[in-house]
Amino acid sequence: MAGGGGDLYNAITPVFKALANGLANEPDLFKQLKFYFIGTSYTPSRQDIQNIMPLAKVYGVENNVIEIPQRISYYHTLLTLQQADALFIPGSDHEGYTASKIYPCLLTKKPLLAIFNSESPALNVLQEYEAKFAYSYDKTADMETKTLAFLKQVLNDSFTLQVYNKQAIEKYDATNMTRRQCKLFNRVLNKDNE
Repeated sequence: MAGGGGDLYNAITPVFKALANGLANEPDLFKQLKFYFIGTSYTPSRQDIQNIMPLAKVYGVENNVIEIPQRISYYHTLLTLQQADALFIPGSDHEGYTASKIYPCLLTKKPLLAIFNSESPALNVLQEYEAKFAYSYDKTADMETKTLAFLKQVLNDSFTLQVYNKQAIEKYDATNMTRRQCKLFNRVLNKDNE
């Protein structure tokens, strides 16, 4: 699942390269793989324009990519995440970008591949969680091989349930984040009353 277009290409390219490699070398296995990119258009007037499919065509993997530019509701998103066999979170070229659905993706405990700019705060969160397949497109060596290994594990159904670092889960859970927000609000309110 993703929103955006060209700003995600650096993160998506290693996946499409790995997929093209797999289709060339193990076509019977890799033709089973389908990537769904849902909600890729931020602009309501351009909801029919595909942003990811042009890149898929460059690598010859368009038959394995389904792009639905229209946004879906939050609850529909949660259901879709639960129905997926594995999840891919592509990061933007923008250094400060953190995917809005990173926590729901982690909560599914599904096999998760995440590729971000090395400066993205999302990578810090994923490292705290001890996510096994979180990489930076600009600093991780041999991305295509690592991505291909991930895809083969998905296709061979050889993943075990992802177990994340308990302290990271507690640090970012709803209770703790709400507590932090309330502390911030109380500080603002107390400054206004001084």
